[in-house]
Parts: sequence; C-alpha cells; structure tokens
Amino acid sequence: MERKVITRKSYPIENIYPNSWNVNYMSPKMFEALKESIRISGPEYMKLNPIMVRKIKKDQYEIIDGEKRWRAFLELKYTHIPAIVEDITLEKAKILNVKLNMNRTTGKTLEEWRKDDPESFNELLRYLEIIPLEEEML
Repeated sequence: MERKVITRKSYPIENIYPNSWNVNYMSPKMFEALKESIRISGPEYMKLNPIMVRKIKKDQYEIIDGEKRWRAFLELKYTHIPAIVEDITLEKAKILNVKLNMNRTTGKTLEEWRKDDPESFNELLRYLEIIPLEEEML
C-alpha cells in the first residue's frame, strides 16, 4: 500500500478527532499505565511515537493510529500533540489501522491473519466495509 506523508509536526489537540472504526482495545489498567508514562515523559514521549492522522477538512484531522495516546494527551490537558499527516483514502486508512494494531498486538501481518483465520478476517472486513480487499493493501 503506497502512502504519502504530508507533514509531521505538533497540532492543536482540539483539531484532531477519533475515527468511528478503530478496532483496538486497551484495558483501563493499560490506559492508565500509558497515561502515566506520557505524564512522566511529557510531550517528548510522542516525538518518538507520534499519532497518525489524515486530513478530513481544513484544520481538521481524523486519527488513523494513536487514539489511546491522543486520549491520554486530552486527559493530561495538553494543548498540542505530535502527529504525522498521511495523504490517504478512508479505505486505506481503515486497512492501515488494522495492520498497525494487528501487528502491535499479535505480531502477525494481515496476510498471516487471513491465512490463519479467514472467517474472523472476513468478518472484520465486512465490519469496516472494505470488501473486497485488494492484494496490494495487505
């Protein structure tokens, strides 16, 4: 999947919104640990691991990856958050979100998941409304 980064900098947190299709889950205990790590490290934490967004309107961005980090920043009352802006379609953003979360939680690629558990893989694709999935998107 070809991706084009538009820019990487800090953006006003109020201009960034969660998406409605994030499949990632984090327990409240893990979220508190993440928030504490960010509180201790400050914004420096995010320079190494910025959130990923896509532009949806002028000065408005939708989160592709990093919703929990964004929520932690909100709760910690930060006004800006480091982000990478991707020039990417909604369909490709959904796939990228799944790829990143899948790899982070299981260590598997989408292709491995499709082969290992085709039923749940196809169920997720139906949920995200991205069937058929093109090979180059894996």
